[in-house]
Amino acid sequence: MVKCWPRSARLIYTILTKGEEYPDQGQGHYEELYRERVLRQLAQRAEKMGMKLVVNEQPA
Repeated sequence: MVKCWPRSARLIYTILTKGEEYPDQGQGHYEELYRERVLRQLAQRAEKMGMKLVVNEQPA
């Protein structure tokens, strides 16, 4: 929460002072960020155990 506060404060300040709207990036964007983070963490865990993570991309 501490890291998010300055970014949120700048965002709110910009919205209030310049009248700009917040660009909603959609649920898909956040799901992709989550997927990338999880894959990175799994790869790090696998590397610690002497293994290699192989990502199998499957179409949705």
